[in-house]
Amino acid sequence: MSPETIIRPARGDELAAVLRLWQKSGVTTPSVTDSIDGLTRLISEPGGILLVAIIDGQIVGSVIGGWDGWRGNVYRLAVTPEYRRRGIARRLVVEISSALIRKVLRDSRRMLTVLGLTVSNSSWVPRSSCVSALAAG
Repeated sequence: MSPETIIRPARGDELAAVLRLWQKSGVTTPSVTDSIDGLTRLISEPGGILLVAIIDGQIVGSVIGGWDGWRGNVYRLAVTPEYRRRGIARRLVVEISSALIRKVLRDSRRMLTVLGLTVSNSSWVPRSSCVSALAAG
């Protein structure tokens, strides 16, 4: 039986392990943001997501997702060489995509509330209080 792969958001105490994973994986050239401070900023920002794949307590994969309020981006997909070809990268992409979609929906609901709209039966519907206020103008 193969060990279970857990995918979840990275914790602050795991950031050094993520940096080692990127170095070991050799998937990208290191940049100035490849630091504990850079990753700490990433996971503390509302639009930043850092997911890790864990097997037997060891970080074997990671992916970054970013939502800037306009578009979502995926960066730094990495899996250690000895765990490649097991579907871990695919699972990371599915999970980061789902997390980004949740951020889009959350932000869209906030925007619609500001505009006085709500979602009802999969269509946009003006809230009566906002329509009344606009009509009274």
